[in-house]
Amino acid sequence: MGKKLYFECSTGIAGDMAVASLLDLGASEEGLFRTLKELNLDGYEASVETFMNNSIRTKRFSVALEDPSHPDVPDAENFDPRDDEESNLIGHDHIHSSDHEHGHSHEHEHGHSHDHIHRNLDDVTEILHRLEDYRVCDLALRIFRIVAEAEASVHGKPVDEVHFHEVGAVDSIVDIVSAAYCLVNLDIEEVLLRTVNEGFGTIHCAHGDLPVPVPAVLAIADRYHLPMKFIDVEGELVTPTGAAIAAVLWKGNGLPEAFSIEKTGYASGHRKYKTYSLLRAMMIREDEASHEPHHDGAGRHGHHHASLCRLETNIDDCTGEALGYVMEKLLAAGARDVFYTPVYMKKNRPAYMLTTLCNEADVPAMEQIIFTHTTTIGIRKNPVFRDCLPREIMTISTPYGDADVKVCYFEGRTFAYPEYESVRKICENSDLSYQEAAMMIQDCFAGKDAMK
Repeated sequence: MGKKLYFECSTGIAGDMAVASLLDLGASEEGLFRTLKELNLDGYEASVETFMNNSIRTKRFSVALEDPSHPDVPDAENFDPRDDEESNLIGHDHIHSSDHEHGHSHEHEHGHSHDHIHRNLDDVTEILHRLEDYRVCDLALRIFRIVAEAEASVHGKPVDEVHFHEVGAVDSIVDIVSAAYCLVNLDIEEVLLRTVNEGFGTIHCAHGDLPVPVPAVLAIADRYHLPMKFIDVEGELVTPTGAAIAAVLWKGNGLPEAFSIEKTGYASGHRKYKTYSLLRAMMIREDEASHEPHHDGAGRHGHHHASLCRLETNIDDCTGEALGYVMEKLLAAGARDVFYTPVYMKKNRPAYMLTTLCNEADVPAMEQIIFTHTTTIGIRKNPVFRDCLPREIMTISTPYGDADVKVCYFEGRTFAYPEYESVRKICENSDLSYQEAAMMIQDCFAGKDAMK
């Protein structure tokens, strides 16, 4: 089961800071550098440093370009990954981009220099497909698409016609791929946010002088409902890349009522403001008590009202294998439920209606999967409301080992449902049938409950 990650964005979030915080949480630096080599890009050097920030040991992730005056470097006159006090640097590891097994870069294959490259989404996709781990490739593409859609809305162009400046440059490709690798390496399933703090003023970039927040950040915050908050700090605290990394696995949830912190990672930024520049990332485990929803004082034996979004589309020209893959992708992306219903369409053609239930914040991600991996050209979208019984997962002892039971409560009554994997495991380790194993688990739960 994937893990939950809380980004504490009290001084914003940027791509390099997100990567550094994940490395400090334990993502493999060796694996990251190996993954970056797969991109076969040159013109940069990536490094990881241990840095003291207000007496806190932090990580810093840097991507230094061969030509630091290149216009693709955001706010180039204020951005210097080496400008901090040397006494605060404890040590660093690095990778030189010139260390290629293939001997030459993508840019040089086409006769271009780094100074004149502005990539569009297709160009970036071609580069990312060099990655060996499809999970890293898929997540990086999702992050890039978030930024591409934001840039497209700001510039009034179709997403495929947007030529990236910041996000298409080598340093941004490295930041996004690094973040995707670290999230996959740490098995992060969901990002939690409380507030994403942003500053004010203006910033200089490839488009000229832009107001803070920059338009792309506002577009991402609007589409993905990021909980933005403006604080009294002059400067860009949230970058488009940082906002996209926060949004890609965010399902609209803040911190649960009760949780345990398993590990904390600290990252320092490169820019200097009147306040410290620090991103804190926490791996958390939600306590069981927080799974019991409370509504209007109903308590443990009431029920919880939840609003969801229902996506529906009819499909008559898609293979069964593709439909099965789409279901897996939707569930992995956070869908609450996915199912197919046999239907008949125009001219009495047999087809399937795909229904997806999800949180409203997840709708863009669900639509991206459906449009990308099926043949549909339209999706119906409706709000739905459901009543949920309070539930918790309890582990009980049986003669054949521990088993997980989903326990639900309604009007003073308790219902227990053995989890499939526990029943299957007992069947494989005994001569019991599935029905016998499930009944045995329920009997053990009933005996345990009667002893309370």
